[in-house]
Amino acid sequence: MAQGIIPCFVCIIQRATGTEDYKRQYTSIQINETDHKLALYADDVLLTLSNMETSLPKTLETFSDFRRVSNLLLNVTKSEMLNISYEEQTLIQLTPNCHLKRQKSKLLAYQLPTVPDLLELSWVRKYAFEHTDTVYKEWIPNTNFDNASNWIGNRVPCSKDEVFFEKDKKVSVYVQASHSLTDMYLPLDGEFILAPESGFSASPGNNPDCERGSSIYFHDADQYLWVDPSVWKSALYTDDPEMSKSLFSVDAERIPCQHDDVIFTPETSFRVNFMISISEIQVKSISVQGRRFISDEEFAQHLQTNTGKLQFPSPVQIKITNSRCNDKTGCVCGNDRMIQEICSALMQHTDNKCPEASCVNPLKLIGHCCEICGAAIYLEYTSDFDLDIYRNRLIHTFLSLPTYSGVKLAISKVQRPQSPLGILPVESASEIQIVLIDDKSGSQTGSDAQQLAYDIMSDIDSNGKSFGIMKGTVHIATGSTSSAQQGHMTAGYIAGLVLGIFICIALVGLTFFLYRAGKLSFPSTRSLSFWRRKSESEDEHNVENNGFDNPIFAENLQNCPDVPEICTTGKDKPKEVTLKQSDTNFSNPLYDASSNDV
Repeated sequence: MAQGIIPCFVCIIQRATGTEDYKRQYTSIQINETDHKLALYADDVLLTLSNMETSLPKTLETFSDFRRVSNLLLNVTKSEMLNISYEEQTLIQLTPNCHLKRQKSKLLAYQLPTVPDLLELSWVRKYAFEHTDTVYKEWIPNTNFDNASNWIGNRVPCSKDEVFFEKDKKVSVYVQASHSLTDMYLPLDGEFILAPESGFSASPGNNPDCERGSSIYFHDADQYLWVDPSVWKSALYTDDPEMSKSLFSVDAERIPCQHDDVIFTPETSFRVNFMISISEIQVKSISVQGRRFISDEEFAQHLQTNTGKLQFPSPVQIKITNSRCNDKTGCVCGNDRMIQEICSALMQHTDNKCPEASCVNPLKLIGHCCEICGAAIYLEYTSDFDLDIYRNRLIHTFLSLPTYSGVKLAISKVQRPQSPLGILPVESASEIQIVLIDDKSGSQTGSDAQQLAYDIMSDIDSNGKSFGIMKGTVHIATGSTSSAQQGHMTAGYIAGLVLGIFICIALVGLTFFLYRAGKLSFPSTRSLSFWRRKSESEDEHNVENNGFDNPIFAENLQNCPDVPEICTTGKDKPKEVTLKQSDTNFSNPLYDASSNDV
């Protein structure tokens, strides 16, 4: 629509939508308490309509009124409609002169495809699920007849095949096309859901596309477990859908959390095996066959149908809360109580063991089954912290850089492991876990994640308080033995380490300067030699004081009658010398007392 006529057209639309008659006949899309009717862009107008049988004729009537009043011709044949949920044939009958886009439409440089791809756009998801930063989990496997992976041999049956379903297995099978078969053996309890123009017929046996017939068996539909992370596809709605590809989740958060929307793809059949020890699972909503259930009552009615019983054959109760996380600091997933079952289901695909990590001291994460290489940051936060805002900051400030194009990030609130005595206060029992992994290999494994972790810690040190972050702790595990680190490295610790190294270098430099300037002297070599000789002399003196063997004090003296005082035969008696006065003496003239001459 040309720019020149938009103001006038908008005026007509606004006046028309304000009348009571128009309100009765024109029905827009209402989400919560907001009524979405009209969206204005640079040179386009976007109308949102529901109840097309009344709303669409009224809109076309308004177009006609505008043409009559403005004397400007609207080229209706260039207008486009993007169908979301109505039958196409109905819309074609209501708008014979308006193109109904079945492939791609263009809006604000966006190529808008049909409904399945349309739901991948963030602005559509916002209206569909009422919040831009929410998470949905989509069930991947199905029990469709036309899905080759559902058949042993990995091919869809052809006309010369005999088809077998195990008679004791209950299954719901969606059939998308027509099939000609030689024979088919059905289960005792099950159903076929036939799409339009689909069905079965007896094979004439002359199909050139089927070379030779064989017996082909349908896979066991009970093999897919709710707690298996590999059967779920998760997506986070962010303000940048392209950058959200750099995000991932730890294993416990890959299956539906308590505030997630759960989607089972329309036009598919499925069967969910719960096999868990808990009796209740909480989710925000469940969408089955294009219908979204937001209350327990609605979903309970579906479970009472034959299709519902075949899809969810379990006594486990699924509680639908229809409540999103209202805590801006984030909400814990709530799957920690099932972590053993989650890991057991995941590792059944790898012979019940984790792949070997190619790094030194791999990291064990909260909510993750196997150890990883890379980096993990744990944040202590205040009530001012906003998880969505900080996630977007990490995406736009760091992950958008070419340097970190191979790095993926996971960020969520997790329950902090309790101390053995459980003395941690309730308000400090949770923290923000940031996980960084990269696509490097060998000795470079985790190197980009390590560098990004250091950049984030530096940013926390500078700007953390403004985001409500009190402290950050980082753990590192890389493939290089020289750079591998694991332990507590807070931002303050890193800053202190750098400051300490700087002070040591400064002290060494100052000492060298004072020595060269003559202000500081060291002990001379001569003094050091004196100390060395003195030390050696002391050692020799200590050796001499060890004494020597004196045979007169021998322990086993045979004959000592003359000096019995110095004899002993007791092993433990001390040896003594006794001095006595003797009658034998002589005079020493040198000390003669009567002599007066010296």
